[in-house]
Amino acid sequence: MPKLLTTLKRTDFSIYQRSIKGTSSHYIPGLDGLRAISVLLVVIAHAGFARYVPGDLGVTVFFFISGFLITNLLISEIDASRTINIQQFYIRRYLRLSPELYFFVLVCTLVSFQFYSVPWLDTLGSLFYFQNYVRIFFPTETPDTPLTFSHLWSLSVEEHFYLIMPTFIWMFRRRLDVFFWVLVALCIIAPAYRLFAFEYINPQLESYASIYTDRATETRFDSIIYGCLLALFARKGKLFGIQPAPVTLLLLLCSALGILLSILLRTDLFKHVWKFTVQGIALFAGTYALYTAKDIVRPIFQILESNLFRVTGRLSYGIYLWHLFPIWFMRHAEANGTFPDRDWRINIAIVIGSLIFSYVAAYISEQALLRPISKLRRRFGSAVAN
Repeated sequence: MPKLLTTLKRTDFSIYQRSIKGTSSHYIPGLDGLRAISVLLVVIAHAGFARYVPGDLGVTVFFFISGFLITNLLISEIDASRTINIQQFYIRRYLRLSPELYFFVLVCTLVSFQFYSVPWLDTLGSLFYFQNYVRIFFPTETPDTPLTFSHLWSLSVEEHFYLIMPTFIWMFRRRLDVFFWVLVALCIIAPAYRLFAFEYINPQLESYASIYTDRATETRFDSIIYGCLLALFARKGKLFGIQPAPVTLLLLLCSALGILLSILLRTDLFKHVWKFTVQGIALFAGTYALYTAKDIVRPIFQILESNLFRVTGRLSYGIYLWHLFPIWFMRHAEANGTFPDRDWRINIAIVIGSLIFSYVAAYISEQALLRPISKLRRRFGSAVAN
């Protein structure tokens, strides 16, 4: 068995060894909790607290988790069968993401007909995962309508990752150690390209300049790659053993400082070029610390694995899809569709209303759309319970 595919028995530790009651052996504890934090950051920011709550950090964490989880699953498949069934991977992703997305787009489109003509390019971009490029190259003023697809740009970036990554990792399945360094190189190339785009491409996009460096797949892929790197690093089995408390504390401190720095620095160059690199490194260090510590992080895992966080994380995809829908209606009900950011009481009401609606909509979507096809998803190798 290739060195990189060895389990972590040498160090008597594995990211899968933190068993949680009622979960399968492939469940990675803490990820649902991180998803919950991510989606809450996004909802609170979009509800009117964007000046104080880093909603874009929530999206970056989503990217990181996707890279970490998907790479772990693909390496596990290589470990078991020495190959990757790419067709089944695509089918699993389609069955997981598309039913809820199609239903959301359908509802938004039908409701929007009552208020405004529906921008067909927005609808197509959402259904076929190029919404990020629709927003970059075909900018329009947001109409007074509940057709709220602007946030689906992040799904486009993730879907492009899903299309490329299985083939990419299959090509290196016998030399994952080389693949690790290829990904490191990509994490160096990404900010270099963002810097180029910031200087030479953004100025040509006028008022939408920052959207390219913030939302294009080729400028944001490293946010996912950092998660992939952690998964590969975990499988090496050399340095991914249980670390002493001082090392854990130092890593957590560096991670927290990196995240704080990425929030506080407001220069255009940092926000649109270096911020994503700082956040990626910080998330790598912090997540590494969480999964290589022993008892010192127990309180953190108790929070991340609490019922509320696990349920929120499980429903996070649906919550993310639906959260802008009620926000539009609640804003439309006051002052012709605009709430002043300075009125924090109104914004808190919007946060609560959006969360309640989104939780209910996400749960209904899960039960009505995903549960009926659970057997079909298992047929293609999906760990449906997770």
